[in-house]
Amino acid sequence: MSSENTGSASLESSNIIVLLYRWRKTIILVVLAAAIISAGASYLIQPKYKSTVTMFASPSYSVGAQLYESSDNDLAELGDEEDSEKLLQLLNSDELRTMIVDKYDLWTVYDIPKDAPGAKTYIALEYADNVESKMTRFGSVTVSVLDTDPERAKNIANDIAILADTINVQMRRARSLKAVQIAEESIADMEQEVQTVNDSLQKLQQKGIYSYHNQIAALTEMYGRAVAMGFPERAAKLKADMDYLSSYGAQYSDLEERLVNTHTKLAHLKKRSDLIKADSRSTLPVKYIVDFAQIADKKAYPIRWLIVAMSTVSAFVFVVAFILIWETFAKFKREGLI
Repeated sequence: MSSENTGSASLESSNIIVLLYRWRKTIILVVLAAAIISAGASYLIQPKYKSTVTMFASPSYSVGAQLYESSDNDLAELGDEEDSEKLLQLLNSDELRTMIVDKYDLWTVYDIPKDAPGAKTYIALEYADNVESKMTRFGSVTVSVLDTDPERAKNIANDIAILADTINVQMRRARSLKAVQIAEESIADMEQEVQTVNDSLQKLQQKGIYSYHNQIAALTEMYGRAVAMGFPERAAKLKADMDYLSSYGAQYSDLEERLVNTHTKLAHLKKRSDLIKADSRSTLPVKYIVDFAQIADKKAYPIRWLIVAMSTVSAFVFVVAFILIWETFAKFKREGLI
């Protein structure tokens, strides 16, 4: 950088310092006024208290699988990140918010008339400003509630955690009951299929076909002995019986295979139905609460010193910018540029 540029920059810096010094009284007055006004305004803001409940998500394992199937899953272990995300969705759900709003009459607390245009939007925004659910870097989930009443803040935070279980059970039950209904309909169809096959087999039994494979094996052996021993008449009679059985062989084999397959499917459906019913009756919590919310003994909002500091700094920046603009215009006017 040239000495001329260095000198120019130094001169401009000196000019700014001189300018600020010349306007020092105005700057001090504006900054002091901003500090006093912001301090007074901060005392007009109604204080709010914060209560926080901390929890870990529980794993989303099937209770039925634990009871009816071999499973090494531990229902008492902590859930993973995916389970925590699911828990957050429950905590932030519209259904849970509605339950909390109605239980604590937050319409009145937030001074929002129910019949006002856009009331649901306003209550949702106000609720979001005062209730925060988030996942921590340790994998836990926290629910923090701000309220003008410290006891209400504590109760809302704890109820949100408890109601997450209520909503989860309702959702699981509604889904499981539908699945049970479908399973029972399928079981009824399979049982009807078994009855139909048994009826068909009974008709074959009336025609002398009781166990085709065993009967044909026995007749074949007897036929072979009759031929070997030189009893042609007996062999012919056995051959006729074999031909009679063979005429129903394909039908019998098909019915027998259908019966085995249907029984297998029926056993599987009944097991799945029992598993789903166990899940529908489960009331296992969706989370483990580490720390319940407590009544705050100190307000969390507003932070008065921060309000005063931000207002003071903002006023200082504003007045300095205004002075610089004012002086620039005055300079241009003196030089006849405007």
